[in-house]
Amino acid sequence: FDDNGGVYVAFREYEGKGTGVMKLDASAATYLGEPTAFLPYPEAAPAIWGEGNNVWVAMQAGKGSTAVTRRTLELALWNGSSWATEQAISATRPTDAYAYKTISNYAYGKKYIMIYNQNMASVSIYSLADGAWTTIVEDLKFKKADGTELTETSAIHTYSLDFDVASNGDIYI
Repeated sequence: FDDNGGVYVAFREYEGKGTGVMKLDASAATYLGEPTAFLPYPEAAPAIWGEGNNVWVAMQAGKGSTAVTRRTLELALWNGSSWATEQAISATRPTDAYAYKTISNYAYGKKYIMIYNQNMASVSIYSLADGAWTTIVEDLKFKKADGTELTETSAIHTYSLDFDVASNGDIYI
């Protein structure tokens, strides 16, 4: 959703052609640009937010480039007429962190993204306001019941990973 109640959907195009992003209204679904502007990793599910005329999409990158290594975070911005890819979410985000899962949340007037950093067995959480990203937590490590940290080889399965935000701003994973 955007700030005016507009509904958007992001999805991986059939046969790996790219990421489709559409704005939905009562009678039609309209693409924002070409679906080949950026390509997610095959298992990636994009996270999406609208803010004014801008639309942000985050996913695990399917191809490498100069600024974005394959499997790391691809953050793209629709500015109303074209896509700007390879956007930075945070200066402190590890450039080699695999963005295995990107999950968006809108709670109490704030937009959030949680990213599961698969090769680091951690999560990072950011919020979006007025076109700027703020780091809530970076590279938060999970621990096993015995108190030892998870590693890439003992990482959790993320099929049911999610987060929520309470009315007081506390975040629960």
